[in-house]
Amino acid sequence: MRVPLHPLRWLARPASLAAVMPVLAALGAFAGGSVAAPSPVEAAPVGVAGPAVVPLLDLPGPAPRARPAGVDVAAVNAACASCHVEIAAEWTSSMHRQAWVDPVFQAAYDIEPLPFCRSCHAPESDPAAAPLEAAKDVGVACTTCHVQEVGAAKSSVVVGTHGASPQSPHPVLADARLGTAQACGSCHQFDFPRVAGAPMQSTIDEHASSRFASTPCQGCHMPERTAPGGRRWKSHAFAVISDPAMIRSAATASASRTGSKSLSVELEPRGAGHSFPTGDMFRRLEVRAVAHDPSTGREVARAEPVHLGRKFGGRSPDPHAMSMERVEIEDTRLPPPGVGSRTIDLRFPISVRGAEVRWEVAYQRMSNAMAVSFGVDQARDEVIVVSGVLAPAPSPQVPGGAASSPRKEKDR
Repeated sequence: MRVPLHPLRWLARPASLAAVMPVLAALGAFAGGSVAAPSPVEAAPVGVAGPAVVPLLDLPGPAPRARPAGVDVAAVNAACASCHVEIAAEWTSSMHRQAWVDPVFQAAYDIEPLPFCRSCHAPESDPAAAPLEAAKDVGVACTTCHVQEVGAAKSSVVVGTHGASPQSPHPVLADARLGTAQACGSCHQFDFPRVAGAPMQSTIDEHASSRFASTPCQGCHMPERTAPGGRRWKSHAFAVISDPAMIRSAATASASRTGSKSLSVELEPRGAGHSFPTGDMFRRLEVRAVAHDPSTGREVARAEPVHLGRKFGGRSPDPHAMSMERVEIEDTRLPPPGVGSRTIDLRFPISVRGAEVRWEVAYQRMSNAMAVSFGVDQARDEVIVVSGVLAPAPSPQVPGGAASSPRKEKDR
């Protein structure tokens, strides 16, 4: 009877290691099953202006991943999970794992089933064709970030921010760049597929311009966890949409009356190291207010909501072509911390001077119309980032003839 080989055999077999030893030696001393980290400057920085430097080791990124022929990625990924139990449990419920099967992505993909989409949402399969079932299931897998190719022969090795102990079942190539924005950039900053220089997502550049530029993405999105026995690791839950507290930490706001029919909401960036919201092009903030009769609680008027997000229009990639490609034409999102703020004016159709005004800033993944078409319950899906209440305003004149000042209340 033939005994099946371990799924990691293609990573750790002596022949594979021998093939990459010259490159590993160039990166640092190979000892105790680990390799010293290459200098981060050996890799090209993420961004439009980065120099054309070829890194010695691939970083995580879209497909194609140049895997050896016949490799069962699902089996290799399961082998990772069998030892790294806590990390695998976090990843299993993450949006990385659900990159392909997420219902919102699937609704969008049904409209535009492009290889460009498949390369990030099913990176363990060839984007030129429909993804393999295994690639759909694992999404952005353990292997996507931690199994990379090295050397001219593109031999596969396990990589991490730190090397492995001598007792590890496989060697680990330590690459400090996995703890920087460079490891995230290929999937979280990219241009529209047919319009070079027109960012479809620009999170890395936004981060670089913020006052948190010295804090890597992992500092917020992979917080340290500790097991009861004291073992520590970086969280692989990658929770944002599923973490309302994180979304609420991104901004603060205050509001004041500016007239009998109007109020101003001042938004300031707080905890996010990038524009808010960032990522998917349709995410937005909705700033809204409703006036109520203070004695009965009855709604008396609603202000027209204002949306902060990105707007898109058409641009021809070729002056002689008749086709138009979608590009960004306006960005009204909350800028990164240290870059700026937003002041929003809301207007009611009638005077609300004597009414109690309740205002909110809501985070939404898409417009109301898109939510309906994608089967998303907007009221349940949105996150209230900040809200407040303005008490009824006094009469225009106070005793003594002095004009009253606007009522202002901080968020709650």
